[in-house]
Formats: sequence, C-alpha cells, structure tokens
Amino acid sequence: MRDFQECLNIGSKDAKQTLAILHMQGYIQQRDDSDEYLTTASGEAVSGSKVPRMKRESVEEALSTITERIEAINRDPGAKFNIRKAVAFSDFLSKRPQVQVADVRVMLIRRTPPCGK
Repeated sequence: MRDFQECLNIGSKDAKQTLAILHMQGYIQQRDDSDEYLTTASGEAVSGSKVPRMKRESVEEALSTITERIEAINRDPGAKFNIRKAVAFSDFLSKRPQVQVADVRVMLIRRTPPCGK
C-alpha cells in the first residue's frame, strides 16, 4: 500500500479506492489480510510487466559506467554533442534485491563547430 501511494504520489484514501478498483477488475489480489497486494496474471498481461531479473547492484554498476562515459564525452572537444542531462528510470531505488533494467534518457546539445570549419 505504501509503495503504491509513494509511486503515484496519492493519499491513503485515494490509494485504497484505486486498489479496490484494480481488485474488482481482477488485476490484483490482496495477500492474506495484510496491506500487501500481488499482481494477478491478468494484471501482468494488461500492464506488460515482467518479473524483475536484475540484481540492484548490477544496475547501479551499469549506471555508474554510463556516468563515466557521459563525463568522458563531455570532456572530448571532438564530440559533436554535449550531454546536458541524463535521467535513469527504474525500480532500482526501491532497494529491493531484484529490479528491472534501468531506462536512461539523455538530453543532447549540439556543439558549435570551431570558426572556419
């Protein structure tokens, strides 16, 4: 429940209503009598979700490598682009041991060529 609220940035009342709707539609089921919910086969089919298959540490290591490469590109005077911003999306921030692959987006800025070229 708490993860759901934080993910959608909604209050507990809205989260309970939304979870009730997802439950009625057969997309989730409540685990025992706890605040935990499991995605059903129907929910996975609709969302296109996949079971987390990466170790969180592996994803963090890959992101560290990407950061180093971005810095190297930005230092390279011969590079055609400068990477202004980079953002990684994934559940690796959840601190769970198994996570999805991170999705990285970058903002490129074309470098102005030196005069005379």
